[in-house]
Amino acid sequence: MATNKKFFAVFVLCMVVLSVLTFTRVEADDEEYEKCKEKCETECKGEGDGDTVCAMKCDTSCGANVVKDKVSGMMS
Repeated sequence: MATNKKFFAVFVLCMVVLSVLTFTRVEADDEEYEKCKEKCETECKGEGDGDTVCAMKCDTSCGANVVKDKVSGMMS
């Protein structure tokens, strides 16, 4: 039973850390994200995809880049 409590505690801690990394962005990250998303959506629409497809694709891609940069910055 104690093992289950420890596992749950570690799981909750990981979820908290991930949510902090995901939801707290600095102003510079917002600018970087917006530039990435604008460029991505322009290219995506140029390929003939619709607004919704491009918004989902670019939001995921650019958001992942911002998080990756944050994690890399924390590791160095």
